[in-house]
Amino acid sequence: MAIIDTRRILKADAVRNLGTRVVFNYDDLTNQCEAKIAEVRRQAEEILVNAEREAEELRQQAHEQGYQMGYQSGAAKVDYIANLKAEKVAEDQFNAKLQETLPIFQNAAAELNQKREQWLNQWETAAIRLAASIASKVLHNAVELRPELSEINAREALKLAAGKTQVSLRMNPDDLSALGDRVEHFSNALNWTGKIPIIPDPTIGRGGCVVQTEHGEIDARLESQIERIAHELLN
Repeated sequence: MAIIDTRRILKADAVRNLGTRVVFNYDDLTNQCEAKIAEVRRQAEEILVNAEREAEELRQQAHEQGYQMGYQSGAAKVDYIANLKAEKVAEDQFNAKLQETLPIFQNAAAELNQKREQWLNQWETAAIRLAASIASKVLHNAVELRPELSEINAREALKLAAGKTQVSLRMNPDDLSALGDRVEHFSNALNWTGKIPIIPDPTIGRGGCVVQTEHGEIDARLESQIERIAHELLN
């Protein structure tokens, strides 16, 4: 089991609050998506309506110009020429307006995708925090049923302090009571000079321990180790 040095402790209330914020953000994201889609649709429709109106105006202008060019007696020919010009201009206008519309859709798609990633990240964070909180409770329950688990954890922590001259071990009083003389036996078996002070500390949860040395402490509390795992998953 990994040993880490951190003071942060997981709290179930914090996880529940995080979940509430995520749900709120999801609803807010849905509203933002609907508003963005409606705005993009409105802009696109406005652009197309303007393009159609401009094309009709150009068709009328071309029709009038055709008559002015001396084709008054050939109405069919005038209409044909006017329609050709109007279609060409309308096509050019539509393509131009389409180029204006595309960035709007592209920007909207990019923004919605960014919101989606934010939402997924928030849910991932909430899921990891919830799993860490559950794992902490499960481990504490397991230690109550199997006190030897706290001994295994303490042994591993003491091994990390090998070579240090000033070493003390702090454990939960209930763990010390459950283990009895076994604590002194395994701590002294590590061949340190002198006897390792073993200190009851009610601030340390069941199953965990803290090894103090002249160079600092080794935090082997279960909460700290779970927090370390959660931190690595989140980063």
